[in-house]
Amino acid sequence: MLIAYFDESGSKDTPLVTMAGYLSDEHHWNRFEREWARALNEHGAKYLHMKEYAHCRGEFEGWPEWKRKALMKKLIWTIKSNVKFRVGIVVPCEAYQQIVGSIDPNNTRLSPFCHCFQSCMRAISEYCQKHKITDDVALVFDENNESSKHASGFYTSFKQSNAPSRNQLVSLSFADDKKVTPLQAADLLAYELNKYHRGYVRKPLEMLDGTYGAFCVWTADMLKQYASGFQQLQG
Repeated sequence: MLIAYFDESGSKDTPLVTMAGYLSDEHHWNRFEREWARALNEHGAKYLHMKEYAHCRGEFEGWPEWKRKALMKKLIWTIKSNVKFRVGIVVPCEAYQQIVGSIDPNNTRLSPFCHCFQSCMRAISEYCQKHKITDDVALVFDENNESSKHASGFYTSFKQSNAPSRNQLVSLSFADDKKVTPLQAADLLAYELNKYHRGYVRKPLEMLDGTYGAFCVWTADMLKQYASGFQQLQG
């Protein structure tokens, strides 16, 4: 069994929505959880949440910079030594709503969140096909995110698509990212990708480089092509 954990950064009122996450097998995720928990415990933190970490709030209030950097270095090492594949999708909200969302404004599935979700699922599916991986894949999302409200519908739509290896996706569940540590790793990647594509150059994303993965930044031209194909299917 493979498990993919995903989180998102941004909202419909921000310039970008980013969804990102990691795929690995149960053995490596079990090791990841032990090593992640050990790193947090050694540095005196209960969990990682990037909005708190980046602004020295909550768990990280009053931390000196050397301590923050030491924890991040250890956590990123834990990610890179245990995951098999990473995915990152970036969708510009305003362009999406103007180009795709306007096709059917009453369709709640036509949203940047749905687009990110479908793109992430397709990336996982194509990865399995390319590497001849036949294991079942379970999907886990942060239960507190905007996309969780409609994720079951997004998942059903994807399973009904023509994506390769789509039948390997066997379950969708939701969990609290403060308790399920792989979701904290997904939060880290989603947050840093969002910051990068909004013009901020930050060290954690550079440190995360090196893991095999798939990334996509949807441009206006790409969205126009998608909208054209979607309209043809609807017609």
